Amino acid sequence: MTAMPICLVVVAGVGATMTTFLGRAVVEQNRIMKEAASERAAWRAIGEIELAKNVILNSSYTDGKNDVIVAALAADPPLIEGTPVAIEPAGPSRWYRLSSTNDFGMTVGAASCLIRDGLSYTAYNYYVESHNLGVSGKPKGRIFTNKTLEFYFADGAYDGYVSAGSGFAYKSGATAENTTFLRGADAAAAEKGLLGKIDFAGLKAQAAYVAPENLVAEVRLAKTTLQVKLYEKDSVQVVAVQKTRSVQIGTELKLVTKTNYRYEWQWVSTKKTKKTWIDTTGTVAGGGTDVGGGGGTTGYWLTETYWEDVWTKVKIPDGTYEVLELVPVMGTETYWENQNQTVAGALVSTTSYPASGIFYFPDAIRVLQGDLNGKVTVVTESTAKITSHLRYIDAQNDYAYLNGTTPASGDYAANPAFARNHALGVIAKGDIVYGRSAPTSLEINGNFVSTTGTIAMEGIVLDGAGTPTRSGSASVKTSLRRFGSVMCNKRPVATLIDTSGAVTHGFKAGASAYDQSALNDPPPGFPNEETLAFLETVRFNGSHATSAGGGVPDAGVNRLTGLKGFDELRDWTTQQRFDWGVNDLKKGVREGTLERIDPGSVVQRRAGTGGRTGTTGTTGTTGTTGTTGKTGTTGKTGTLGQ
Repeated sequence: MTAMPICLVVVAGVGATMTTFLGRAVVEQNRIMKEAASERAAWRAIGEIELAKNVILNSSYTDGKNDVIVAALAADPPLIEGTPVAIEPAGPSRWYRLSSTNDFGMTVGAASCLIRDGLSYTAYNYYVESHNLGVSGKPKGRIFTNKTLEFYFADGAYDGYVSAGSGFAYKSGATAENTTFLRGADAAAAEKGLLGKIDFAGLKAQAAYVAPENLVAEVRLAKTTLQVKLYEKDSVQVVAVQKTRSVQIGTELKLVTKTNYRYEWQWVSTKKTKKTWIDTTGTVAGGGTDVGGGGGTTGYWLTETYWEDVWTKVKIPDGTYEVLELVPVMGTETYWENQNQTVAGALVSTTSYPASGIFYFPDAIRVLQGDLNGKVTVVTESTAKITSHLRYIDAQNDYAYLNGTTPASGDYAANPAFARNHALGVIAKGDIVYGRSAPTSLEINGNFVSTTGTIAMEGIVLDGAGTPTRSGSASVKTSLRRFGSVMCNKRPVATLIDTSGAVTHGFKAGASAYDQSALNDPPPGFPNEETLAFLETVRFNGSHATSAGGGVPDAGVNRLTGLKGFDELRDWTTQQRFDWGVNDLKKGVREGTLERIDPGSVVQRRAGTGGRTGTTGTTGTTGTTGTTGKTGTTGKTGTLGQ
């Protein structure tokens, strides 16, 4: 064989190799350029989402609803004013999805963001408008007062955004150094007036049941039904009552024996008391009973009695003597006195209804108790008294919490077997009280609002400044465990303590936590704060933006429902257990721990490439590898030329 054919073979082989390499380089370059174009399109879409957010954040409100969102939902197509961003309902009430697509270089990118218009009042663990609020222990959820927020006892840990309009105060061993704010705090927050926005006429118009006027009610929850007993109001009658009294009918001279006394110093055994702090951490952990007006203790003050010898001057009898004295002669007199006597009102009716919707009562609710497997809001223009447990229970008779009524068994622990589909709201113009007759270890599941009064232990009276005192007999109970929210005009007080910190009336310990699930699915008719909240913006590249998944723009695709990955996005946000009670924005003001995310942030990149969305992107890369493999086949043809 000559050298020339060998050279020709070598040249042909090299040429084929170069052709293969160049082919692969061109394919790779095209892939990179396509991905870059897709990235630019996706970030353009994110920019449009950010613009739409700003428009929404600066919107006015009508009847508690964002005007920009309302207008966009009514438009055709449903676009946020001045932007190409579409909006559609997504999931529970007042949840929406913002969607944007953008074309660049024959590729498409898209972005999506979930938004909630308004923050349900259930976001608060405590909210007080006109008085100071006292808190302690380890309550969970947002806490706010327009006045001073008072922290009681050392080592308080507040798992929720804590704010007050007139600063913080530290009492009974609490200091700024031993008090921890896990979700942020603001001692100079803007004033709020949420209670005045509750529309009783609107709630009445929505109600599934409206009670007649001038009748008091007893409301008992029986899982999927709600029993209403209506009574005539108690009446007061004036009744003449015969009585006797002792009167003086004369005098007489009488020999009276009297005693002489002397004084001397002696050791005397004297009864004394002292206050001892009983730490219940690990027994009644997590805290939650209102101490002086809110929060959650991890213990209580116990009054202990002991005897001590004291050196003191003692008065000692030292003989007797007799003297004549003029003394009164007493007799008995009968007389009549008019007295007011209460006559119990007669039962008018007993009716059971499905436990669903709003139940409206123009007058007082004197009994409120029971187990609920449903969604109910009870509204009264008067007062309400909680007389026993109010608990969520499912179809399998599992309660929401494992040990709500047995504090000695440990922490207030959620029940993993409980199937959640429950919401209870109680809205009253007057006070909502925990009755003296309630169980000594009381569990309350629900969200409570008093627009003009307080939420407190029965028998606690507040003066104009919110200082609590007791009226009537004392009732000291073991614990109050509350799952939900408390919102009232006046200071809430479920525990009354004296100047030394001893519990004199109400609950000694307990736990409180707001109901995160009620944020997304609140009780029927429950009001919303005019606050916007956004989940992170998520981007979708190339194939995610077309119905066929081929990465080629399709003008016929419905840009709202045709974007692949939105179902995955919804699943992803559910898995995050996003806490609207902590992370929310109101007209651009940062109140929680979530900040608006700028395009290109690390968080957005993670959201765009993580989870199911990232898996879809990997599938596109595999397709490109297949094309490169065909180029390799051409190289083998060159070898055969040898």
